[in-house]
Amino acid sequence: MGPVGMPEIIMIFIVLAMIAIPACVALGLIWYFASRKKPTQMAPFPGSAQDRLLELESLRSKGLISDAEHEEKRQKILSGI
Repeated sequence: MGPVGMPEIIMIFIVLAMIAIPACVALGLIWYFASRKKPTQMAPFPGSAQDRLLELESLRSKGLISDAEHEEKRQKILSGI
């Protein structure tokens, strides 16, 4: 007989339950965070350097990017040629 007159099998069951519940919660959290989709990185703009420069100019003329952003991206495109 275990403490307070409980049969040993009940004590074993209680101890296992006390261990299993946090373990299941931990495994569930690990599974959740591991299975979340990670953000994908945007692919570079396809096409020739000329096409990319024309698109960049179009974005600037529409006011979608600033002059500084335009110049930065322009230099990046030109350095890749």
